[in-house]
Amino acid sequence: MKEGKSKQLLTEEDFEAIKNKNHEYLNSVGADYYGQGEYEKARIYYELASTLGDTNSPTNLGYIYMYGRDVPIDYSVAIAFYQIGAEQGNIDAFYKLGNIYQSGKGVKKDPVLALQYYDEALNRLKKEDPQDPEDYPSLFFTLAREMMPGGLKEKNLGRAYDYLLIAKEGYERQINHFGAGYYKDILEETNKTLNNPVFDNIRKQEVQAPKYELYQDEYMMKETSTSGELIDVRYKYEKQENQYILEDKNHEYHEVYESELERV
Repeated sequence: MKEGKSKQLLTEEDFEAIKNKNHEYLNSVGADYYGQGEYEKARIYYELASTLGDTNSPTNLGYIYMYGRDVPIDYSVAIAFYQIGAEQGNIDAFYKLGNIYQSGKGVKKDPVLALQYYDEALNRLKKEDPQDPEDYPSLFFTLAREMMPGGLKEKNLGRAYDYLLIAKEGYERQINHFGAGYYKDILEETNKTLNNPVFDNIRKQEVQAPKYELYQDEYMMKETSTSGELIDVRYKYEKQENQYILEDKNHEYHEVYESELERV
């Protein structure tokens, strides 16, 4: 019996990456395939990247098994990968574990544990990647809903609305820049939530709270200096005076008003 022609998925660049233990490259290729709906190919690259120590790939594999992307849905396998990702400090892994314990998919519902995972995800984001909260739209969408009436967290409509705006921007970025069409439904839900009547008074305000307020008192952001150069600064919001105290990378302090800060 004549054998069929063998299919070759991996390229010379892939083998070079494996040789050099470039797991970031392999995970990136997997993410590209995932965005294109080529889930079987994505899984192979995620597995290779994970084998080489990539800290994002286990969580990405969790998504594949959580949602049955060209594999049978298996919550136990998804949870296992998310737990591995959480042990490696992956922010999305903490968020997904919170989501799992809140929904009870594959586990007994545990709202308290769910909140702990959500808070841990946010705390790690503050420390590790505060400049780009839009990279985690689902985390902010979830936190926003839990700050609304009936949610698990203390009600805070102002912050909930800000979080929803971040989620909206993040989902739009995923759809428009990365072709992640599977976010369209949740983007629509985010827009509907933003139009919830509980936010009527907030929408009437001409100026929304800037993104810098996300982390309450202090947070690191990228901002443009007067010369146009990107600098690292720390903002501390003085609510009574509506001022920000800026500490630049040379530890020099500057007082500016909210209106002087570039909107993001």
